[in-house]
Amino acid sequence: MHVRINAVDSKNRRAWTANEKLEFSVEGDAQIVAVDNGNLSSNELHTGNTRSLYNGSALVILRAGRTPSNITLVVKGKGYKTKKLKLKTM
Repeated sequence: MHVRINAVDSKNRRAWTANEKLEFSVEGDAQIVAVDNGNLSSNELHTGNTRSLYNGSALVILRAGRTPSNITLVVKGKGYKTKKLKLKTM
């Protein structure tokens, strides 16, 4: 499952210049497989649970467990409100 994260400003417009580091975690029967941001010159690892935004965007790739369930992707970053995305796996 691919989840794209976009930073937005107070008027809900995409924040293209955002480059802060985000931290991802999963609640439920799933795991983070990889993280990316599309920046070809980045030396950040694709493994782990952190990634800097690039042009205001990042990508999290999740692997769900074998049993359908509800999971929650939690995104945290300095200067941002913690956000939770609830997903149902099949």
